[in-house]
Amino acid sequence: MLSFPVNQLIKKIKQAEKKGRFVNNPNANVRDIAEEAFKLGIISDEELALVKKRDELRNVVIHVDEFDNSLSKIKKPNQKSTKKNT
Repeated sequence: MLSFPVNQLIKKIKQAEKKGRFVNNPNANVRDIAEEAFKLGIISDEELALVKKRDELRNVVIHVDEFDNSLSKIKKPNQKSTKKNT
């Protein structure tokens, strides 16, 4: 399970953030901060791989960039259903 080790890594990154290691770094955002932590030597390449795997799995679950284009099929308020009762 990735959860526990990755949570420890996130804590390590947050501690570095509190110490000011990412001040004025535009790449120290939620999406890219692990990569920046790696570049600064805060986490190892193995730890970075764990964080990336966690992010990949999270994105699979929430489908951030996937939207159904069938919004036209949604029934609008006060619109009668085209479905026949049987």
